[in-house]
Amino acid sequence: MADNANFDLECEHLSKRFADFTAVDSLNFAVEAGSFFSILGPSGCGKTTLLRMLAGFESPSEGEIRIHQKRVNELAPNKRPVNMVFQHLALFPNMNVAENIAYGLKRRGVKAAERSRKITDVLERVGLNGSQQKQISQLSGGQKQRIAIARSLVLEPRLLLLDEPLGALDLKLREKMKVELKHLQREFGTTFIYITHDQSEALVMSDKVAVMNHGKFEQLASPQELYYQPKSAFVAKFVGQTNSLKALVFEQKKDIALLKTARGRHLIVATPHAYSVNARVSVFIRPEAIGIAEAGQDVQADNQFDVQVEECLFDGASSTLVVRDIHHHDLYKVAPGADFSLQHVVVGSQLRIYWNAKQAICIAAEVASES
Repeated sequence: MADNANFDLECEHLSKRFADFTAVDSLNFAVEAGSFFSILGPSGCGKTTLLRMLAGFESPSEGEIRIHQKRVNELAPNKRPVNMVFQHLALFPNMNVAENIAYGLKRRGVKAAERSRKITDVLERVGLNGSQQKQISQLSGGQKQRIAIARSLVLEPRLLLLDEPLGALDLKLREKMKVELKHLQREFGTTFIYITHDQSEALVMSDKVAVMNHGKFEQLASPQELYYQPKSAFVAKFVGQTNSLKALVFEQKKDIALLKTARGRHLIVATPHAYSVNARVSVFIRPEAIGIAEAGQDVQADNQFDVQVEECLFDGASSTLVVRDIHHHDLYKVAPGADFSLQHVVVGSQLRIYWNAKQAICIAAEVASES
């Protein structure tokens, strides 16, 4: 990976081993300057270990970390052009807002008049101007979040590392803070590297997302590409809701494959890959890609069949139907569109579901493994 001024972070063959366990396994990636980059994955996948190596709290077993084209492997945490926001924020409860923000500036020897100017400026930019004398106990959860970010950004780091900072907030505040964090990142232009297990956080805020599993990146792409063009079964299942079916290819014509599911249902899918007859594949269909019609109604779609309603999960705009294929017994989750009312749908009633070949994702079995 060549040096490039457009990258604030470059990692080459980065690994971390603990005895016989490999937490991070030979990662190669770069993060563009001024971008919002998220590392998304389940607990134990290695994402926090990766963040700690970037911060300097852990030393790599192998590989190189470069920040703004400079190798930082041997630099102590306080010598790196990075700062970190932790899940529990680590604000000083015995200091007021201004004193919390001034802490790092004092350690750097910034004079009082300059500290005051910087504190006023950063508070204005995070929307909390005039709160200098407030105690931390007087702040709401969202305000504490912004103060923790202000305390980090006032030091003008090249990278801001965020370790699941929304994890301790309630649902409504998390939704609000997702928007605010994205706004703050754009306002300051600082490169954010964000660790999360929450797919919604990663998709909403990020320019690029790396999906991590067992110490490796399964896929690094834009949120849209991860959702609509996953490269592995793990990504297809971890990013967003999906219906998953195992199938065999029994015929392929150009970019259209004819499949037979494990329960005998014939499906038509579009795929750029050439499969041999009897090749094992996994098929993924997003719930919102599935249309609904009256049972027995013929619609213009590549795949259509009747189902029985098993559950109606009402949650306002994100309501879901769980339905079962009448003849082949596979279960599907369907997200009805705004033009379809759930008001008269009851458990046990029959409907027709349908989708077109291009709305399904087909992945070869050797790639489809989640291990």
